[in-house]
Amino acid sequence: MDENDIIKDLKAKISRLEKEAGLYLQTQKENEALDHRLSSAQNLLASVVDGNPIPTFILDQHHKVLYWNQTLEAISGISAPDIVGTDGQWRAFYDVKRPVMADLIIDGVDETVFWNHYRHNTEYTSLQKSALKEGAYESQDFFKGFGETGMWLFVTACPLTDEKGRVIGAIETFQDVTRMINAQKESRKNEEKYRVLFENGLEAEKELSRLRNYLSNIINSMPSVLIGIDAEGRITHWNAKAEQSAGLKADDAVSRNISVVFPRLNDMMEKIKAAIKDKTVLEERKIPHEKGGIISYENLTVYPLLGEEMEGAVIRIDDVTDQVQIEEMMIHSEKMLSVGSLAAGMAHELNNPLAGMMQNAQVMASRLSGTMPANEKAAAEVGVSMDAVRAYMEKREIIHIAELINDSGKRAAKIIRNMLSFARKSQSKKMAYRLSEILDKTIEIAGSDYDLITNYDFKQIEIIRAYDTDIPAVFCDESKIQQVFWNILKNGAEAMQEKKGPARFYLRIYQSGNSVNVEIEDNGPGMDKNIRKRVFEPFFTTKGKEKGTGLGLAVSYFIIVKDHGGKIHIESHKGLGTKFIVQLGV
Repeated sequence: MDENDIIKDLKAKISRLEKEAGLYLQTQKENEALDHRLSSAQNLLASVVDGNPIPTFILDQHHKVLYWNQTLEAISGISAPDIVGTDGQWRAFYDVKRPVMADLIIDGVDETVFWNHYRHNTEYTSLQKSALKEGAYESQDFFKGFGETGMWLFVTACPLTDEKGRVIGAIETFQDVTRMINAQKESRKNEEKYRVLFENGLEAEKELSRLRNYLSNIINSMPSVLIGIDAEGRITHWNAKAEQSAGLKADDAVSRNISVVFPRLNDMMEKIKAAIKDKTVLEERKIPHEKGGIISYENLTVYPLLGEEMEGAVIRIDDVTDQVQIEEMMIHSEKMLSVGSLAAGMAHELNNPLAGMMQNAQVMASRLSGTMPANEKAAAEVGVSMDAVRAYMEKREIIHIAELINDSGKRAAKIIRNMLSFARKSQSKKMAYRLSEILDKTIEIAGSDYDLITNYDFKQIEIIRAYDTDIPAVFCDESKIQQVFWNILKNGAEAMQEKKGPARFYLRIYQSGNSVNVEIEDNGPGMDKNIRKRVFEPFFTTKGKEKGTGLGLAVSYFIIVKDHGGKIHIESHKGLGTKFIVQLGV
């Protein structure tokens, strides 16, 4: 090779070396720039995590702590230098080593394994998959190592993945929900158990939204109508019970005047405005309200807003119909007890002169028709014979009249005995009785029922009996079954007054299987379907309050069904009479 070739070869090698050196220097600069960007990114991430007001830590794929921010340092009491690079993240939360949620996500365990770490905790503990990111979980639990007395934390754990979707770590954040949980516990202590659903909340605005929902749930769960109004009567709040009562949704009611939306308060508006102006509570009790022909009763309470810059009130309306009806029932019960005591006293007082009348009638008959020597002597002293006296007595039917007096006295005594039995306070003693005897005894009592005002007389009603023979006795409380029969007969008799023509009861007693059936049928005006299906409801009456309380058939239903385990039902059609069927087991 000549010298020129050698020089050319050397120049070529030098050129290649220069190019390689240039590439090397360029690559080195790019690596330095990449390292710088990576370092900057790491510093930025560290700054973001560390400056985040939400307690946060990050684990790598080997469960080592990469970041532990200042907020978490403050509430956990563990500094970042003491824990970064270790797998001791559990120390902030538990007494013994166990995985935290971020560990479980890195390990890729299923939901069952997650729950194994929470099922032993309280009813306030929760765990669910996050709806915000695939593979993330949310939980709520109590951690005694946080703060002075422990904290309730809402925890979110989320996987960190590379460009191929592989898990390379996990991030876990915390939100203090202690005040919210304590509010729930306090609410439950006051017997206000309301279910409140809380969404995850990483920001103060979401927490405020949850608290608003919580308050709204409380108001809507109240059994009272709650209406908020301003000083002009415009509606500001309208709870679920108000929607139900007025048939109007809150969106359609708010901002409208209450006199338009809730017109039944129109008569109270002057008092309501006065209460708002004077800042005094207004209470009105037992206000009658009629809807669909049914009268109900309500208590109205107006609470004026007490803030200096607020004018308005909260109106609370409670349905107290049941309470009013119970009070009426108690008054009625007391009245009936008084009537029973009065009837017993009157019967006792009547028995004495009645016994004297019957005895004197018997003595009179004996002295006028008997053959005692004293009779003969007295007759001779006044110049007549006993034969003549007896002839006169027979001619004028005096002796028969005396016997009629005695028979009437016996019948009156029997009626009084039946009244005493009916009025006497029951001791709920059940024995074997024949229902035919109880029904007939009740008919005898009803025979003395007379109304001077309407000329109603039970004795004018025709009674047609159809009792089967060999009917077995029934184990029952006689006075209570008698009360049932009395209520049915009384109602039927009063109903038949409305219909022209002869009044008639058909009484049937027969055995059907293991029960004895008693049918009491009248030929009155009957009743339509709407009345028939409500006939056993307490306080339901078609007679008006001056004639009926609406308790008779309701009490009868209770006696037969609840107290005796039997059945009672009704068959009736408008214009075709009414039939009650009572069934009692033998």
